[in-house]
Amino acid sequence: MPDRKTIKRDITMLRDEMGMDIEEQPYYGYRLNSREFELDDLKILAECVYAAKFISEDRTNDLIDVLCDLCSEHQAKKLKREVYMCDRIKTTQNKTLHTINTIREAMEHQVWPAEYRRGRKISFHYLTHSLSDVHKVIDRHDGKLYKVSPYALIINNGDYYVIALDDETEEIRHYRIDRMRDVQILEERHNTSKSGAVMHMKSYIHRTFFMFSGERTKVEMRFENSLLDAVIDKFGIGFGAEYRQDGENHFIVIMEVEVSDQFFAWLCGFCGKAEIMSPQNTISRFKVFLHTISEKY
Repeated sequence: MPDRKTIKRDITMLRDEMGMDIEEQPYYGYRLNSREFELDDLKILAECVYAAKFISEDRTNDLIDVLCDLCSEHQAKKLKREVYMCDRIKTTQNKTLHTINTIREAMEHQVWPAEYRRGRKISFHYLTHSLSDVHKVIDRHDGKLYKVSPYALIINNGDYYVIALDDETEEIRHYRIDRMRDVQILEERHNTSKSGAVMHMKSYIHRTFFMFSGERTKVEMRFENSLLDAVIDKFGIGFGAEYRQDGENHFIVIMEVEVSDQFFAWLCGFCGKAEIMSPQNTISRFKVFLHTISEKY
């Protein structure tokens, strides 16, 4: 058992040599006044872990326990109680964080001559849900082995993706990391010469995750003023978007979008507060889209 002198010496070392803010309280003992992370900081981190769909429930609980180690027992109970989020969709895959680390390792530049300093390719199988049992995932395309050059990682709507150049199609594609299985780093270097799309990575990410997938067309749209924030959240400021006032109650946006059913469905969410002004062929496609839906009812 340690004696009073030993405890006092250890506390002095923690305070003087390690910079810990420890206060001696007569008749009560010692108190740690401040920690590396405040409770509010840990709440934010815990909320991010809970909100991340790419982290499984079991792994989420492990990470929350790690965060709890950074605060007192009383604060840990409060942390778990206050940030718990009900009915949060979580992946069933437990190796997602390991997969992310593997992809990061593949993207690191290797010690080669300057002209060859680029990352390595990876291979993997891609999972999809089975209609015969929605709780089960199976290999997509009968176990096809994908081979890609990974270039970027992005989190969107709680899911983690890798942006990569596909070896077979020579096109930029994105893959959800919790659906990737048996990710292996290959000795082959990144493929950068086959596609200019790599130079437009930022544009690809913006169009894919914040826009829609379809035929790219310059579209003029008219919205009520109350929708300005929602429109900017979708199209951003820049990226070729042109905004202008149209009377007292509306504004116009001219933007090159990828016209698709998803784009039309997004517009429908605003009911009569949004409309397509041009081009005419896009308006015609929108009418067909609306007619097809109305025929179901």
